[in-house]
Amino acid sequence: ALFLAADIFICYSLVPGVLVFLAGHVGLICRAVLDGAPLAAVLVPGALGCLALTVRYRKRFSVMGASSAALVVYVFVLFGMVGAIISMLWVEDGHFAAKTVACLGALCFLCSDLLLGDAIVMDRKTEYRNRWIMCLYEPAVLLLILAPYIA
Repeated sequence: ALFLAADIFICYSLVPGVLVFLAGHVGLICRAVLDGAPLAAVLVPGALGCLALTVRYRKRFSVMGASSAALVVYVFVLFGMVGAIISMLWVEDGHFAAKTVACLGALCFLCSDLLLGDAIVMDRKTEYRNRWIMCLYEPAVLLLILAPYIA
């Protein structure tokens, strides 16, 4: 529901849409931690994602100003969500197929958002890139929604 709402909000303004996406990712992290994912599975990938981001875009951050801090927070949560969901593969509860589907959805979401973020930060918006973003994003949401029903 949050990702659907985010899609609607982002059509009108980037900031509210991103905030709702952020809430969706935090919700997925909370669910994974409540289901047994270790907190390190959130913190380590989040920190590594931020490190990679700052190394890759260090020159652009000075131009972006305060919005670069928001980007770092979003990347931390995005990578943390992926790490939390992937770590669920090692939690023993017998729902391996559902966890695999959720992992695929999280990875598709990560790739889609990384492409989108790069397009925004580096001003590389192209029709070809937009197709790839949507071809990754739509299955991501579908897989994340289907995962609990497979369990």
